[in-house]
Amino acid sequence: MVLTSPLPSVIEFDKLLGRVIKLEHYSAAILMYKHMCFLGFIPVDHYIMTRAIICYSFLNRIDCSFSVLGSFIKRGYAPNVVTFTTLVRGLFRARMIHEALELLEWIICVKLCEPNGVLYGTIIDGLCKEGNTSAAIQVLRIMEKGKCKPDTIMYSTIIDSLCKHKMVNKALTLFSEMIDKGILPNIITYNCLIHGLCRNGKWMKAKKVWVGMVDFNTYPDVRTFNMLVDALCKDGRIDDAEYVIDTMIQRGESPNIVTYSSLMDGYCMLGRIADARRVFDLMNARGMHPDTHSYSILIKGYFKIMKVDEAMQLFREIKSKGLKPNIVTYTTILQGLFRMGELATAKHVINKMKATALIPDFHAYCVILDGLSKNGHINEALQLLEKIGSDRIGLDITMGLCEAGKLREAKGLLVKMKEDSCYPDDLAYNTIVRGFVKRDDYVEQKCILKK
Repeated sequence: MVLTSPLPSVIEFDKLLGRVIKLEHYSAAILMYKHMCFLGFIPVDHYIMTRAIICYSFLNRIDCSFSVLGSFIKRGYAPNVVTFTTLVRGLFRARMIHEALELLEWIICVKLCEPNGVLYGTIIDGLCKEGNTSAAIQVLRIMEKGKCKPDTIMYSTIIDSLCKHKMVNKALTLFSEMIDKGILPNIITYNCLIHGLCRNGKWMKAKKVWVGMVDFNTYPDVRTFNMLVDALCKDGRIDDAEYVIDTMIQRGESPNIVTYSSLMDGYCMLGRIADARRVFDLMNARGMHPDTHSYSILIKGYFKIMKVDEAMQLFREIKSKGLKPNIVTYTTILQGLFRMGELATAKHVINKMKATALIPDFHAYCVILDGLSKNGHINEALQLLEKIGSDRIGLDITMGLCEAGKLREAKGLLVKMKEDSCYPDDLAYNTIVRGFVKRDDYVEQKCILKK
């Protein structure tokens, strides 16, 4: 392009840079930009300079982004709202929150440009992602004094952030304020608020918001219903959950796997495994094939009522249905088997898990270690602990050793933990002391107390 005569227009160069940026080759785009500036005869306008700012922000070079801003003035261009929005995005990407707010203040005070909804929305979104909802609300107040007023998306973003940080009462206040100012909530607003209320155990308030949706010609979608069903089931209010599902069907929304899985989970929590199985079979009958999560719920339910054969049958069925057990499934199976004393089967499942190259998470390790130690396989537990090195799991094994009467091994483990800078707590020491007291071994008891 550089060697072409006549020279392509600046639009063609801008398109090329845009494509390179979309491919995420930011360094290459910067080299092209610098080469264009160096050659001098290629026109570099504010679009191309804005693209350079985008690249520098992705490369975490905010200092260079602001140096490009200086190039605007040198080349006789006035930075516009798009340029400043790009700079703000870069500052938030670099987690320079204070600097982003200072830039907004500078834009407003010096009147560098007229802030629009995109700029304000970028700042509100960035502040909410950082958990700084109070500053986001302050930005709303600034907007109310200017020409650009807050919209539904901005209020929804802040309401969602407040709910995520368990400030549901403030979220409800902001929701009421939004309606009072004539800004109509949409389905996203309602879903954010209902999800927050449900997650914080405020079912009655969530129900009130749900019922009030129709007043603003907004109707619940599948996600809304699923959140309500899940919250009710976790609260043990299974009859209310069934009522919500009936309402869902009446309004033309079809329950999906998420809906039925929540209902199954609710039944299992109440020990109503037969009802959970009925829902599981209903899913199959309606051509809605249960996923791994659905199987894990029912497997856990069967272990709860000590039906090992039924649980293992479901576990074997997962693969035959073309599904893959995940780490949650394996952890559920192992927890149930260890609790039932089915050590041989548990070890077989552990070997199966290893064969699938699944990496156990912290909870899975805790279950395996706890199961091995409580079933008398202390040495295997200690070998596994040495491999992963965790003070919290170490304390669990200490308890297991004490329960097994292996007090000297427990004492040795505490010494090793201290050497590895994993310091035992009072509970671990007290457990061992109690063990030695029961044995009338006051010498060891004094030794532990001294430590």
